Amino acid sequence: YLPPHRNQVSNHLKYLYNVHLTALKEQLQNIDYIGLTFDFWTSRRSVSFLCITGHWFDDKCLYFSKVIHFSSFNERHTGFNISRSVKEKLESLGIYHKVVAITCDGGQNLVSACSQLDGSIKRIWCCTHRLHLVIINSLGFWNIENKLDNNPTNCLTTEIPATTTSSFDVISNNQQELMDTSWSDENETGIYFISLVLSFNIKFEGLPIVS
Repeated sequence: YLPPHRNQVSNHLKYLYNVHLTALKEQLQNIDYIGLTFDFWTSRRSVSFLCITGHWFDDKCLYFSKVIHFSSFNERHTGFNISRSVKEKLESLGIYHKVVAITCDGGQNLVSACSQLDGSIKRIWCCTHRLHLVIINSLGFWNIENKLDNNPTNCLTTEIPATTTSSFDVISNNQQELMDTSWSDENETGIYFISLVLSFNIKFEGLPIVS
């Protein structure tokens, strides 16, 4: 077996990209409305990628969900840069005027990016992201306990009580901004209950078992 040359593989991948991109544009021309979800992903080499997924129904009421754009994002993750990049990608696909809603997390940069797009596009906060915030902030799954290493051979032993560091102390400022635990921009039912749960920082440790 003689493997193909790397240039041949590269050219074939570019050919497949153009074929599927053309087919995607033709499919998107036949729809009237489309919803989007998008977010950023960072590799282990600290390379950021922007992924945009489209969701729509065709004329036969068949549901489709496809990745319509995936590329590296080398600019600063500001609301202006994100909105400009998203708008350019959607206009190149000819669907910018067809977008009715965008689902994303509550990061301030994404909220700002959505607000700078067309005013008719509604932003929806991802329910999965909300559930993630409730779990890590309310149940304390990211708590770190610092305990004294008891050495039986040490005659001078000083007992130091274990200290618990909450997730708010562990998470860096940048991560906290991306998580955006502020709920002030939402008016949906139940938001005050979730805020109350977060404020109590509920833990399962030591809870009695009710039979």
